[in-house]
Amino acid sequence: MVWSGDGVGVVEVEVEVEVEMEKGYLTPSNLTQAFSQVLLQVRKLRLLSWCVTVVVVSDQFSFLTSFANTADDLRLLVWSTRLLVVSRLPLLQLHHLLTSYWAFSMMNTAFLTQQHLNTHTRWQALSHLPYTTDGPKVVQLASWSPRHGLIHTHHLPLFPDKYANFHGARVNMSLFSFAPFWIPLKEEEEEEEEKEEEGKEKDTTTTTTTTTTPSYTGRSYKILSTIATKLNFSFSLIHTQDITEEERLTASRESMMSPMKMAILSHKLEKFDFSLFVEPATLTFAMAKPLLRPQWQSLYQAMQGQVWLAFLATICLVPVSLVLIIRGAPETNPSLDNNNTNPTNNNNTNNTSSGDDNNIRVWTPTHQPKGAPESSLVVLEVVGVLVGQGLSGRLLGLDSSRLVVASWLLVAFIAGVAYRASLFASLTVPKYPPRPESLQELVQTETRVLMPPDVMNIFYPYFKTSNSSTGRQLVQHIEGVPNHHAGLRQALKGRSGTQSV
Repeated sequence: MVWSGDGVGVVEVEVEVEVEMEKGYLTPSNLTQAFSQVLLQVRKLRLLSWCVTVVVVSDQFSFLTSFANTADDLRLLVWSTRLLVVSRLPLLQLHHLLTSYWAFSMMNTAFLTQQHLNTHTRWQALSHLPYTTDGPKVVQLASWSPRHGLIHTHHLPLFPDKYANFHGARVNMSLFSFAPFWIPLKEEEEEEEEKEEEGKEKDTTTTTTTTTTPSYTGRSYKILSTIATKLNFSFSLIHTQDITEEERLTASRESMMSPMKMAILSHKLEKFDFSLFVEPATLTFAMAKPLLRPQWQSLYQAMQGQVWLAFLATICLVPVSLVLIIRGAPETNPSLDNNNTNPTNNNNTNNTSSGDDNNIRVWTPTHQPKGAPESSLVVLEVVGVLVGQGLSGRLLGLDSSRLVVASWLLVAFIAGVAYRASLFASLTVPKYPPRPESLQELVQTETRVLMPPDVMNIFYPYFKTSNSSTGRQLVQHIEGVPNHHAGLRQALKGRSGTQSV
């Protein structure tokens, strides 16, 4: 019978049996096969409710042993599932069932057995406690009779929490250690022997013995140590070569548990039941940082192309404006108007001066490059301002040209400061080329995905059978590496992606 908050289900198993006279009890010939078909349906009922009570009624020893083995293989019971076995078997056989089968000894199970007294018949509730101050033992928790009702004979409830206190027991743990969850440390202690003979003339020979005691640190080790302190147990580590062996030891009960994080994936649900989320985990991949080689293009990559186009357009516009202004001005130079009253200066072709040499500007043909056109001189002046050279004064003869030159000086100053700041920032904080940031972007590249064995065993079957096209495409990029460090080294050397959890 299966009872939950949503209803009750009753299942009856009918099998053909044979009588073995030597053993004195019935041995079903096809009992295991019948249990497998029935318990699969019962497990579906259990998965529909978070709290289920299973009641098994039988007086056959072979029936109960087959039920225990099949329920364990098919994962019928979890700790939230209560199992009540009602039987009239002798106490000796009940003790054997309670101590020898995992479903009865370690799970949330109670036995209700009949006891005949002189005046009346009563039922007593038995349970196996694997961890007590006196070791594992079978205790009577309560008794029931029509006359006296339910009487608790123990301070524990009918379905006690068997793992609230391990009472200092030592528990085996299967471990596949890798950093940063498990980081081994070695502490060396040196012991000196006493002098064998005192009074010798020679120096005494001292023998030292080095004892290496492996200990651990790391995230998972600290979590396990905290749990062990809280639940009062110590642990022995059974080291394994890979996760497959670690899962085998845990499934065969050679180890009580495995202090390893396990992802809840579809192919893992076929072997394990998950009852509690310890922490959320994300699947990530790490890639080598792109290398930036020095390139001359860095000189113009400091500013965007639109800025450069606008700047070049300004450089072309300023000289053209100045040339048009100069050519459109009168031929007589305003600075030479004071010299028109001096007739002696009209015949002087090599020098232009006035009565006051301190106030009149002197221009000589030697200031101009020989053979250079006037427009070329303007371009040289404009470009000279841009690179930080001073003005020679050729462009300051007119008020309009002074305005254009002043505007150009301001633009050149702002553009120079902006360019130097952008160039310094781009060289200090370089801009790396785009790289994949998601799984969808990763599968679209030719990047190899390197996985160590522990990650490969977990995620490769999941991606291979995934309903997502991205997961199936990722399988084509996956390659195995011996460990995480080897994968990271290959990623740095070959610029490949490495998968981690």
